Amino acid sequence: MLFRLKAICNRGFCTCFPDTLFGFYIGKCCKPHDDAYEKQDKSKEIADETLGRCVVREMLYKWYGYVVATVMWLGVRIGGYTTSWNAIKKER
Repeated sequence: MLFRLKAICNRGFCTCFPDTLFGFYIGKCCKPHDDAYEKQDKSKEIADETLGRCVVREMLYKWYGYVVATVMWLGVRIGGYTTSWNAIKKER
């Protein structure tokens, strides 16, 4: 499922999410997140939390950084619950 999503709406590192928002480049937060999902070297929860913290930091702790981070976190959590590591392995 993850790889099908990337094929449909890949815009760089953030799958189905823009790399730049409100003039801030958040692609550098998405790359480690996408890498963690592909390598499966740490839990999805840790990767998702790290993504949220990085987005807030990159958006200079502005109020909308917290909103964007929450929306992204919810999106990856929903995707994380619907896609297991085993399902990703089978798609390769």
